[in-house]
This record gives sequence, C-alpha cells and structure tokens, in this order.
Amino acid sequence: MRSIEEIEDKTSMARLDIKGIYGENDRITLERRREVSSAGFAFFVASPEDAVANKLLFGSEQDVKDAEGIYARQFENLDMAYLEKRCKKLGVYEEFLTMKKRVERRMKEVG
Repeated sequence: MRSIEEIEDKTSMARLDIKGIYGENDRITLERRREVSSAGFAFFVASPEDAVANKLLFGSEQDVKDAEGIYARQFENLDMAYLEKRCKKLGVYEEFLTMKKRVERRMKEVG
C-alpha cells in the first residue's frame, strides 16, 4: 500500500510527512536525504530539491504551497541544475517553471 503518514505536533505547528520506498523516485530521494538535528534529536529529511520536486509531483494545493515555501526559504542553497533535472524526470518541469516565476516575483516584491 502506497501511503503517506502525517505526524503533527499541534503545540508547535510542526508536521512531518512519512512515506515508504516504493520505486526509483523514492530510492533517489532516500539516497539524497539530509541529516538534521532539532531539540536534541537527529533525523533524516529529503533534500530541499527532492522535497520541491516531490511536492509538485503530488500536486495538491497544499503540496504546491509547501513547494513554494521550501523554494523561497532555500532559494540561495538549492542545486538548481539537479532540481530542474528531477522535475523533468518526474514530468513536473512546467509546473516547476510556473512556481519558480511566481515565487521569485513575490520575493522581488517583498524586497
């Protein structure tokens, strides 16, 4: 069964999406994971590039908003060549270009 489990801490507004490994895309995401630490705990998360590409692939309104937020926060640190390659491979390159323009326009407006 291919599902995503969500864990949410309502006191901190932290939310984690947990997903299994079901195919090549999941394997690539796992291989490129990043270790992070918070509150004394170390855990792994998807790279920001894989998170953006996968959110666009999932495609719900919330996923697109999440992808926009990740892109905006990680903009200066993103491996753009890899992100574009992943979006092309996943068939979401046009969605990525649309999102990228929208986020970068907002970033310019805010200053």
